[in-house]
Amino acid sequence: QQLLGVGDSGFVGSKEDLLDLVAEDDRERVNSVLTQAIENRLPSFDITHRVASGVNQLRHRGKVLLDSAGRPVRIVCVLTLVEPA
Repeated sequence: QQLLGVGDSGFVGSKEDLLDLVAEDDRERVNSVLTQAIENRLPSFDITHRVASGVNQLRHRGKVLLDSAGRPVRIVCVLTLVEPA
């Protein structure tokens, strides 16, 4: 939550909530990667973007979890702070 710039109760965890926290210039690209991962049931995704509330840049490495019928039910990811060069 600190990496995303939200308080303890500020992040619900939906795709839309995440996109609200992404810098405006990066939202379309992040949305595209997440949508492709969900719709195509990709084994993993890896994307870097800026946070809307500050100067942090984050790397999301994750995957889409499927239920027993093969439907997407959740996205899990690890967030890493990208240090400026």
